[in-house]
Amino acid sequence: GNGPISAFVNAMRDEFELSFRLSDFGQNTRSATSKAEAAAYVELVTNDGQSVYGVGIDTSITIAPILAVVSAINKMIAARE
Repeated sequence: GNGPISAFVNAMRDEFELSFRLSDFGQNTRSATSKAEAAAYVELVTNDGQSVYGVGIDTSITIAPILAVVSAINKMIAARE
């Protein structure tokens, strides 16, 4: 796809030589606090079929999914070590 999330995913794959695809993405707005926040959820699937999930929360609907991708990539890298 196009957009900032796809661009970020592609950059992370290239920069860190990772093999995965963005399988699922969801986003909700949380307004329990005085400042609304976006909560984003991603599923990354590795080439061997393993699913890795990440969550990101931010006041920006653009930054929240990027944080979710970073969360999932961190889990993916930790699982390899």
